[in-house]
Amino acid sequence: MLPAWRGSGLAAKLLHAIEAWLETNGCSRITLDTTLPLAAAMKFYEKNRYWRSGKVSDFFGMPLLEYVKEL
Repeated sequence: MLPAWRGSGLAAKLLHAIEAWLETNGCSRITLDTTLPLAAAMKFYEKNRYWRSGKVSDFFGMPLLEYVKEL
């Protein structure tokens, strides 16, 4: 996201819109992946009620952490 848009709430609005669309279309569980250097992404996911599933994969030598949200 461009620095000028940070803190505007746009990312949360986009996330909530896609969650609503997914739920309307029969999705009951969302998973998102991120890596440790993306601490801001992890904080954003947790703020929006995603939790670490405990599943860790390899992403070109980096741990890839899975986040989950039940709809």
